[in-house]
Amino acid sequence: MKSRTKRGTCALVLVAVLSAAACKSRDKQEVRKASSSTATPTFDPTVVATLSPEDRKLLFTLVLVAEAHPEEGSVPLEVKFTVEADEELVRPRYRWDFGDGSPVSEEASPVHVYRTPGLYTVTVEIRDEATGKSGTDQLLVDAQEPEEESEPAGEPGESSLDSERT
Repeated sequence: MKSRTKRGTCALVLVAVLSAAACKSRDKQEVRKASSSTATPTFDPTVVATLSPEDRKLLFTLVLVAEAHPEEGSVPLEVKFTVEADEELVRPRYRWDFGDGSPVSEEASPVHVYRTPGLYTVTVEIRDEATGKSGTDQLLVDAQEPEEESEPAGEPGESSLDSERT
């Protein structure tokens, strides 16, 4: 469905739910209504030229979801990290900061070992060199003190040899 607008402000909703941009419309500019179920999203370079810097930034932002497996455990804690983007990446460059002062990783899905107990903020950044889009996500990893071994069954203060003799 198409509509004609007079001078004013309109909202242009882009393909991703989180990607929205505001633009000023001109006389007789045709605007596709994104709410129409039959509307096909299209890219209009003339609209990009009229966007504010903040809205332009939204157009080139990737929405990322990073995960850690496991998210917590006793040190030494080996964690496998993964990340997914809200769209297909063409030539992605990854940068993982594990939050513990160790060197960053440029792997897509790195494995990292935490040797010191602590709560670590992990940051992943992706930049798609083909599209210029980028995004960042953070998550927490809780590396805990090792659990103490419990005493063997028996009376307190009694050694296992004493309990075997009775």
